[in-house]
Amino acid sequence: MSKWIWRFLSEEKSIWSGVLEGRYGSVSNRIWGCQEPISISMESLWWRDLMEMCGEEGGAMKKINSRLGDGHSILFWKSKWFGAEALYLQFPALFNEISFKHISVLEAGFWKDATWEWKLIKGEEVLGREASLEIRELLHCLGGIFPKVGIKDRHVWPYESSNCFSVKSCYILFNQNSVVVPSVGLMESLRCNWKAALPSKVQIFGWRLLRDRIPTRRQLLNRNIISLQQEVRCVFCEGQIEDSGHIFLQCPMLVSLKWRVFSWLEIQLPNVEDCCEFLLVWTEQLQGTMKNNIAAAIWLTFCWCIWKVRNEIIFTNAKLDIDELYYKIVWYSWWWLSSTSQLKCNFYEWYKNPLLCTHC
Repeated sequence: MSKWIWRFLSEEKSIWSGVLEGRYGSVSNRIWGCQEPISISMESLWWRDLMEMCGEEGGAMKKINSRLGDGHSILFWKSKWFGAEALYLQFPALFNEISFKHISVLEAGFWKDATWEWKLIKGEEVLGREASLEIRELLHCLGGIFPKVGIKDRHVWPYESSNCFSVKSCYILFNQNSVVVPSVGLMESLRCNWKAALPSKVQIFGWRLLRDRIPTRRQLLNRNIISLQQEVRCVFCEGQIEDSGHIFLQCPMLVSLKWRVFSWLEIQLPNVEDCCEFLLVWTEQLQGTMKNNIAAAIWLTFCWCIWKVRNEIIFTNAKLDIDELYYKIVWYSWWWLSSTSQLKCNFYEWYKNPLLCTHC
């Protein structure tokens, strides 16, 4: 992901960058947080994850330096081009009061009689005491600094001698002080996910689910995308705050669905609240009747279908229909497993007796 951020900044004129700009608006403005998304519902998961990474404190985006050229592609306040931090962090009181928060360096001033003059505020703006002190200090610091006509701006990755980004140096940078070792349960559940006989889009969904990275309302609240004043409760029951454990394992509105699926597979419903642990218990219960990759595929299909319905309720005002949702789980699990040659039965046989179709 960090490499894509670097490519957006260093390959602004590329064809693929133009394609993304046509779909999502100004790529550089989105990266620097200067432009709101056109429509979140139209954004891909990859793009949303990338934009989330751009906003992370201490992330790769905050490590990139900029070298001033003509000032066209460097943001005056948000880019790190003057000093060890971006100017909005060095002069917070001033930044909070001014109107021109998203201007480039070139737009922050003008040439007058071959002399560059900085213009950081509107003529009618009145600044508070602290902001007035900061703007005087800033203008003093910027004395003798001006855009260089005919020279392109450059972005620099200071952790490589070539000043160009590399995944290796980024990995070393973010792992030199702390190494997070995933739990055995998480590693085992992720292994089940990647071996499941499913399309890649569902495996990626499963990977995000098991790592608690799907955008539930709890996650959106933690990331400050929504506030407590906004709707954070479960779409289905409207009783508890929505997180992955609640949606897929605990929501009372989906209890009947879980009982139908478990009865269909002739297994007991475990009292587990963690998705990773649940997947491992699920596959363990089905050992001897079907392969682990098939068992994992069925549970991930179960979660995928619930998540799809959840999104339809939010974005298209759809209604929860347990019968239809159950049928989708059975259908998609059969379709995907058949497509990967894991099943040799027809849909009717699968619907009536899945254990007979998958007996080891």
